[in-house]
Amino acid sequence: MTFLAGLFLLALAFVHLAIWLPPFDERRRTYDARYSRLLVERGLDVMTARRAAVLTAGVVALLFFVSGFAAIRGATWSGPTAAGAAALSLALSVLYFQPWLSLLLVVDLAVIVAVL
Repeated sequence: MTFLAGLFLLALAFVHLAIWLPPFDERRRTYDARYSRLLVERGLDVMTARRAAVLTAGVVALLFFVSGFAAIRGATWSGPTAAGAAALSLALSVLYFQPWLSLLLVVDLAVIVAVL
């Protein structure tokens, strides 16, 4: 069972990279996951908010990678690491909230509840 949990955490790391790292394409006018209305309305520069999103998402992905490999190896600290990654991801999703991130919010909460 820990092997499957580890694979799930590794997949979640890749999902975070796929959501937060692709650049915004102005020509296609696609959704920009790295734009935070909340932060920009509070005076933060748009580019700074985007850089913060990418940096935070990178940390979240790294934590999910580490916890995933640790879970596969059977390390006892993989659960708290996954919960920390999920909490940080939850904060990122709230600060940069868009409706299509709702599923990610649910997954993050499920990871936290599963670890507790």
